[in-house]
Amino acid sequence: MQINPPDPVHQTALFAMIIISSILVTLKLSYNDSLFSLRVTNQLKGLAILTIVFSHIGYFLSNDTRFLFPMTILAGVGVNIFLFLSGFGLTTSALNRHLSPLEFYKKRLGKIFVPLWIIISLFFLLDFFILQKSYPIVTIVQNYFGFYPRANLYLDLDSPLWYFTLILFYYLIFPFLFRKKPIFLTPALMLLITYIVLFLPLPVDYGVLGLYKLHTLAFPAGVALAQIFENQIFKNWWNKFKHFFQNKDSLKIILKFFSSAVLLWIIYYTAIHSGVGKGSSTEQFWSMITTFSIISVFLISRFDSKVFAIFGLYSYEIYLFHWPLLYRYDLIYKILPAYLATIVYLILFIILGYLIQKLLKKII
Repeated sequence: MQINPPDPVHQTALFAMIIISSILVTLKLSYNDSLFSLRVTNQLKGLAILTIVFSHIGYFLSNDTRFLFPMTILAGVGVNIFLFLSGFGLTTSALNRHLSPLEFYKKRLGKIFVPLWIIISLFFLLDFFILQKSYPIVTIVQNYFGFYPRANLYLDLDSPLWYFTLILFYYLIFPFLFRKKPIFLTPALMLLITYIVLFLPLPVDYGVLGLYKLHTLAFPAGVALAQIFENQIFKNWWNKFKHFFQNKDSLKIILKFFSSAVLLWIIYYTAIHSGVGKGSSTEQFWSMITTFSIISVFLISRFDSKVFAIFGLYSYEIYLFHWPLLYRYDLIYKILPAYLATIVYLILFIILGYLIQKLLKKII
């Protein structure tokens, strides 16, 4: 059910105070100089899943879109971050260890399918026994195969899973297209095949097709950047760069603050002037600018946020279960003020993510 938070602006301010205070209190300095270390990728995943959850709550769960605004405007950027990190991670792994397509599928597909199967099985059962809601056999089979041709937030089992079909597409073509050299061949082929596929009469509805078109660049961009970062020329340049600033801490600090300030301004500007309604190409262009600006801030920062890191650790599980839990099985918004209910849900998501990962360790 949808919610009607009274005085949504005030409730948003209270929520923002709590979440920002939590982030600031848990910040600590990091001394890891490696690019895209685990700490960076986890924090980026944490930010990404929070932007998606906030958007779903503010724009679709709440009848008043002022609730959680402006924390609700970066959902598309959150999707881009996930796609970028997937492309980057797969490429980094492939550059260090070659796997045949079969070996790749055995290693990778289980990690995304098993959590999916567990969670959609649970929701199928809950919907049937609690809501007396059933689904056509064709829909059930499609769900288990990872094909989600529709993304109706209010009618489908778990509408955010349209993204699963997109990432599955990239997983399926990656081992066949990946080449170490020439350096940009793989992302170029991915872009070409993606655009060719999008011009085919796909068995998906118009809304899902539009979402695909908004996110064609992020995964290939992650592949391309991973190839650049793993290139020996870039590594030599990066080592010289670090050595140059090694004994000039004051200059390094000034440059970092200045760079961060510029990037934060770019993030603010492009998030507000996002190109929504001006066509998928324009919207994707500005979304990618915002995405790369956010990634750059995390790369140059020496701060670790435990809040972002813990949400990043359980981001995939949260992505799989958050919307049905919020919309069809909500109890917390019914008994608590909206700002407090949102905090409780975030804590609950972490607990459920932890429990699901514990279960997966026993299964996989």
